[in-house]
Amino acid sequence: MGINERRLIFDYVIDPDWDPEGEELAMNALEYRRLLESKTLVPSKGTHILIVHGKLIRYGTSEEEDNMDKQYPGCYYAPVVEHIVELKCSANDDNRNKEWQVCIIYNLWIIRSLMGII
Repeated sequence: MGINERRLIFDYVIDPDWDPEGEELAMNALEYRRLLESKTLVPSKGTHILIVHGKLIRYGTSEEEDNMDKQYPGCYYAPVVEHIVELKCSANDDNRNKEWQVCIIYNLWIIRSLMGII
């Protein structure tokens, strides 16, 4: 689990903006990470999983995502396969013009798949 995930779980628990579902979200996020790392999820059963109260309830599809928040407040409806977007950055210091040029290369295939374009 990376530092950003740890920070998110910490925020779920302490940040009042997440009340009343913050603790539920934290518990579900931890279970999601545990399931991903254990490699026990079966992508052939569905593209997403529903986690409620720290327990895997069922597999589903991406189309069901909008309904899950209303039916199960604080649930985690997340993809079975984690998609990671890698950002590669490089910078050139132009001393003559005193400008920074930053070039960010996105992995378009991953971003398209996250957005459902592919």
